Amino acid sequence: MIGCKSTGEPEKKPVVKSFSDISREKLFTMPPMEEEVFQVFITSDEFTVNQVSAKDAIEFLNDEKGNHAFRKVIEKYNKIEYFADGVVMLELYPGNGRLKRIRFINPSGVGEIDKLISEDATRWTYKFPKGFVDPLRFNVRYGVALRKEISRDEAIQELKKYTR
Repeated sequence: MIGCKSTGEPEKKPVVKSFSDISREKLFTMPPMEEEVFQVFITSDEFTVNQVSAKDAIEFLNDEKGNHAFRKVIEKYNKIEYFADGVVMLELYPGNGRLKRIRFINPSGVGEIDKLISEDATRWTYKFPKGFVDPLRFNVRYGVALRKEISRDEAIQELKKYTR
C-alpha cells in the first residue's frame, strides 16, 4: 500500500505573467538615463506614465481622452507579439511650457511606432508647480507592447495586400 501525505494547504500554481506585464516590468526597471524625467508604457489597453525625476518641478497632466485615442491607434498594430522601446528628447518653450521640439535620442527601430510616439508627444501637457517652466529639455523613455491578435494565416493574407 502506498500512502500520500497532504499538508492540507492548496497547491500553489506558478503565476504566469502576460507579455504586457513582462514588457512593463522591463521598461520600468531600466535605470533612468541622464535627464530622463518620464517613462511611458503603452499597449492597446494601457497608457501608464511613471515620473522618475524632477517631481517638484514638472508634472505630466493626464489626458484620458487622448490616451484612449492613442490606445485605439496601437490596437491596429496588434499583429505580432513585440516590445519596442526608445527615448525621445522633448524641448519646451520657456514662456508657456508647450512643445518646441522632439528629437529621438534612441529610436525604437520601428519607424511606425516612432512616428506614433512623436505625434502623441505633441498632445502632452505639463504643470509646473514652481511657477516657471523647468526643465526646458528632458528625456522620455517609452515602451510599446504589441500583442498577437491574429492567426498566422490572417497575417499572411494581410501581408499579401501590401506586397502585390
